Amino acid sequence: MYYDYKSVDFLVLLPCPMKAGFGRIANQIAIRFAKETGESVTFLPLSAMDGQIMQELMSIQDPDDFPAVMMIPGMGFPYSESFKKRFRDAGCFESIMDENNDTLKQFGYYDPKHFYDVIGLGSIAFFSDRTYHRDLVVPRSWEQLLTDPQYHQMVGLPGRETTGFQDGACMAAYYLKGEDGVHALAKTARSCLLPAEMVRTAGSRRDIAPPVGILNYAMAKAAGQKNQYTEFIWPEDGLFATPITMLTRKSAPEKARALARQIAGPETANAFRMGGFYSAADSHPLGDGKIFGFSWDFLEKTDIPALSGRLLKIMADNCDLVSAKAAENEVCSI
Repeated sequence: MYYDYKSVDFLVLLPCPMKAGFGRIANQIAIRFAKETGESVTFLPLSAMDGQIMQELMSIQDPDDFPAVMMIPGMGFPYSESFKKRFRDAGCFESIMDENNDTLKQFGYYDPKHFYDVIGLGSIAFFSDRTYHRDLVVPRSWEQLLTDPQYHQMVGLPGRETTGFQDGACMAAYYLKGEDGVHALAKTARSCLLPAEMVRTAGSRRDIAPPVGILNYAMAKAAGQKNQYTEFIWPEDGLFATPITMLTRKSAPEKARALARQIAGPETANAFRMGGFYSAADSHPLGDGKIFGFSWDFLEKTDIPALSGRLLKIMADNCDLVSAKAAENEVCSI
């Protein structure tokens, strides 16, 4: 294994938009905590996109081999059937945070059994890029995007051409319209690009820049501000939100609990927001538009990673992507 995880006081798996801002502030808090308390603490910020780290965490058999506290974005392995049966239902983890955030309760991201702490939300939005598609009718809702044939093979989705899509958009489509919605989303897909690549090419590349993109809130906003023909869109039927979950071992030492409470507290709320996420410690609302997401009851009863795998297969089997290389050749031949 890369790390001796059981010796880590707080492991933070960071989504790309939060790496710089949150990682820097959280590291400062950890250094200050160690100086003020005289405690030696191990704070480990890692990329949530590191598949090897995720595989190693998923392979752990003894609950005391997990980090004392973990922060995990999205609906990954903590929401798998095996993890829930082996660890959650056995009472290996417990809530340690103040759970009075009305925003999280309103959207269902609250564990009434107090095993998990939901310390924030991630959300996905749209952007449109009419730089080379001036006649494009900008989609204002998921409903419009999934049902209007004009968006066939027009949408950029986050992921990698070599490994496939991230699952946020297909989970949103499934929530709204079941598997039929995922089939419909697959028909809209034009490209599978790294989020940073979609932002970089928006407004400036005719070849691989998609006319419509689905991205993390902050990155969609950045892509939508590239020029007068790009636009950020908060869908009328809502941003699709996913939890940022914190898991604390029952055997976690007090120093790890105290450190985690500080790092998940008000000092990092702005870093959440700048990365396009919402912190449970934030005193400001996420925004004026609608938000939707799976209920906690659904998360409890569903093997989310298994569902994700099934939906991603539907996407892969039913999309007709234009590769970046093919797009470049297509433009060169015009």
